[in-house]
Amino acid sequence: MAGPLVGIRVLDFGRAAVGPVSAQYLGFLGADVIKIEPPEGDPVRNVATFKHGMGTTFLGNNLNKRGIMLDLKKPEDKAFALRLIQWADIVLENFRSSEVMERLGLGYAALRALNPRVIYLSSGAYGNAGPMQGMTSNEWYGQASSGATSVTGVEGGPFEFARGIAQFDWNGAMLNLIAMLTALYVRERTGHGLKIETSQFQSSLVAGTTRFAEYFATGQTPRPMGSARPNVVPEQAFATADGYINVSVPHEEFWGKFCEAIERPAIQEDPRFATNAERIIHRQVLIEELTPTFQRRPTGYWLWQLRKHDVPCGQYFSDDLVSAILQQHPQVQANAMMTLLETRWGAMHSATPHWRFSKTPAAITRPAPALDEHHAEIVAQVTRELSTTNGGKATPAVATNGELALAGVTVLDVSQGAAGAMCAMQLGDLGAEVIKIEPLDGDWVRKIGPFVKSESAVFLHLNRNKRSVALDLKTPTGKEVFRRLLANADIVVEGYRPGVMEKLGFGYDAVAALNPRVVYCSISAFGREGPFANQPGSELGVQSFVGINRNLGKAGDPPVRTGFDLAATETAFAAVQGILAALFWRSRHGEGQQVDVSLLGTMIAVSQWQLAAEHEPDQWAGRQLLGYTEPPDSGFQLRDGAVLFSLRGDGEAWDKFFIALNRMDLTADPRFAVSNLLVINRDLEEAIRDDLKQWSVEEFRHLVQDELGGTITVLQTLHSVMQDEQTVAIGAVQTIDHPLCGRMPTLSPPWKFSEPLTALRRPAPLHGQHTDEILREHGYTQDEIAVFRAQGTVG
Repeated sequence: MAGPLVGIRVLDFGRAAVGPVSAQYLGFLGADVIKIEPPEGDPVRNVATFKHGMGTTFLGNNLNKRGIMLDLKKPEDKAFALRLIQWADIVLENFRSSEVMERLGLGYAALRALNPRVIYLSSGAYGNAGPMQGMTSNEWYGQASSGATSVTGVEGGPFEFARGIAQFDWNGAMLNLIAMLTALYVRERTGHGLKIETSQFQSSLVAGTTRFAEYFATGQTPRPMGSARPNVVPEQAFATADGYINVSVPHEEFWGKFCEAIERPAIQEDPRFATNAERIIHRQVLIEELTPTFQRRPTGYWLWQLRKHDVPCGQYFSDDLVSAILQQHPQVQANAMMTLLETRWGAMHSATPHWRFSKTPAAITRPAPALDEHHAEIVAQVTRELSTTNGGKATPAVATNGELALAGVTVLDVSQGAAGAMCAMQLGDLGAEVIKIEPLDGDWVRKIGPFVKSESAVFLHLNRNKRSVALDLKTPTGKEVFRRLLANADIVVEGYRPGVMEKLGFGYDAVAALNPRVVYCSISAFGREGPFANQPGSELGVQSFVGINRNLGKAGDPPVRTGFDLAATETAFAAVQGILAALFWRSRHGEGQQVDVSLLGTMIAVSQWQLAAEHEPDQWAGRQLLGYTEPPDSGFQLRDGAVLFSLRGDGEAWDKFFIALNRMDLTADPRFAVSNLLVINRDLEEAIRDDLKQWSVEEFRHLVQDELGGTITVLQTLHSVMQDEQTVAIGAVQTIDHPLCGRMPTLSPPWKFSEPLTALRRPAPLHGQHTDEILREHGYTQDEIAVFRAQGTVG
């Protein structure tokens, strides 16, 4: 069968990554995607790494697309672009701001006049307001401006960039895809299109939701912690007799297993380590106890021992390229998470689509196009199809009545932890009625600090727009109550290991028999097949599996993690995407289906920039390859802080810059030709390192931004970015009132629709706060509920 978006037509005006990757994902889901390029092509065609002269960034970001070249300054090409817009369902671009398309006469008002059903996504750098409007962004600006670098690096060391991976570009693309799928679903109800605005800056903030939750609770500015995390102990890397291993004890169920695995019963009995809260207080003492234990035996022993005792753990690989290790790994193979694609420029490693649909499989169907490869084919098709519809599509629009995007949709969130919770929260932000089904002792995240008046800050920021039911699904009565809830549900989100829901009697087949229209989303750590399918996973374990640590710190030194919980957040976004695509398909075909996503599969997808570069490149060039051995990157160090800056492709501006630094010798240096300054250039940082120490941040900002028209950002901390004018200007933070915690800041949903489709309607619930209310809504009397409570079925 075809993917869930079969029949949807997409015009991709995007460049580089954030726009093109989101368009590529629409193609994976079955849409017909046309990439529109200027005569010179997408700039990343000409950026290293190269394969037979073609940039692998372009090859990896533009699968499942046909290509056409249009010079929009020529009347005949612009006229055809307008005909394409009449034909399309979605138009997307990721220029610095929406003003670029406005100047071309292709702003939303013009598009909507031609095609009232068109969905238009404008994915800018910093948003369409504030002092940074119109400036450039890329992967490393996302890291710096969001504060991600401030929580990444060696403990006690400087802030650090992740080098040869593009996680924040992919993060922006993931959130763009959610927005476009939302708009498609809404259009099925209303008949008319929408404008969507996003920015890489705000998307990058949302990627740090768990870290910002901790900051909002404490007011303390966190710093890099190496491989450790602030609120779970132990969760970090340990040296073994022959390398490193990472372990995680996310909640108390695993503490006893961990102590048994390392054969240290005295540690388990020590009151200083009895709870996670105590272990945080006594972190240093505990780590000093554990370090020599792990050093006594090799990595292989510890992997065997910890997995045997069901403890989350992970391995650090260094004996081959990331793509080769992943391609050969039995877990990746069992779940078909990678493939080797044939292109006209040679074979290329690629992640496969990161969702598994039971009825509408996503697939890679074609490689990236050559420049203008499908021009004649596209012109003929569009001319033919527009002529049969008299120049456009029927648009039976109906009034929206101010409804949120997912109004009338009911979600049962049976997950615990971060990924499922964030997925269900975003569905709630979009207007769904989300019922969180918790065990009688609550979601284990409720016990993870820091706390705000007894409530977990992390839980608070992952569970707004939900109501809570405390229900024991292991009891006969609990199962019967859940069946009644399922009868009225549209979506189920579960995050247990494969087979757990089946044992409870609520696997997909059983649920679909009760309710064939349900969209059932399963989130696992490693996928549903393979030798690791039933192993517990962790953020750190998945980061190490896909080799993120190899682009941080120094090779051979203790491993470092990214400070943001990207495996959890990106998987949450992947789950929302799969659910929305399945809902859209259901709106046309009447049937639900199962959607599977995993932390591992998602993080392999997010690693595409690196993977695409590694198979037989022309030369060992490009940051995707050099990131393995580059020294740690902490930006450009000035007298009073660190910054990241660029002058785009303006050769004259770069000459003026070198003159201002009194380094005219660099203007003729081939290392600093404009083409070599389009991405991070470590030679430049080294060449001007001593010169920059004479400049303050404000003096340098004035030179780069005010005099030369470039882009500059300081390496923000979580505190400084929350005080930043740009954060305020785009409304990236809102407040919400909680019954115990009072008024709280919370990150806003990262999409701005032309209609009010999102809202913060309620704070995160107290445990079991709505049990009685929801059971009454489903036909139970108060007397029956009292009996259930006396039986220990509900809380």
